Amino acid sequence: MLYYHAVLTGFGVVAIATGFGGCVWSIVRGFRSASWPSVAGEVTDASMDVSWGRGTKLCTPQIRYRYRVDGSDYVGARVFFGWDAFYTESGARKIVERYRPGEPVDVHYNPTTPTSSVLRTGVNIRTWLAAGFFGTLATLCIGALLRTWK
Repeated sequence: MLYYHAVLTGFGVVAIATGFGGCVWSIVRGFRSASWPSVAGEVTDASMDVSWGRGTKLCTPQIRYRYRVDGSDYVGARVFFGWDAFYTESGARKIVERYRPGEPVDVHYNPTTPTSSVLRTGVNIRTWLAAGFFGTLATLCIGALLRTWK
C-alpha cells in the first residue's frame, strides 16, 4: 500500500512541477520581453475560440497580427506571456474587443529571433499567483513523498 502511495505522489509531483515550470518559463519570457524593441504592426484577426471542457465553456481569444522587421514580414499570435482571465467569456471578449482587425498595434519582438513576438510585455499578476499555487503544491507533495521514503 505504501508503494502505491509513493508512486501516486510521485506522479502528482511531476504533474505539479510541470505546471510550475510552465509558470516560471512564462515569467522568464515575460521579463525578457520587457527589453525587446517594438515595431508598428497591424491586427489581422481577432476572434474567440469556444470549446467545452469538463462541462464548462472555455473561451480563448485568437489574436493575429503582422509586422515587419528588417525588411521581412512576420505573423504573430501571442498577446502576452503567462495566464490571464481569458478562459471566461467576458475575459476573452475584453481581449478580442481591445484588438480589432485593421487597427495598428505595437509589436514587441525578440531581436535575435524576430518570429517571437508579443503585444503586451512583462508578467501579469495571474501568472505570479499560478506560480505560487503550483510551487506550494509541489513543496507539499515533495514533503509527503520524502516522509513516505523514511
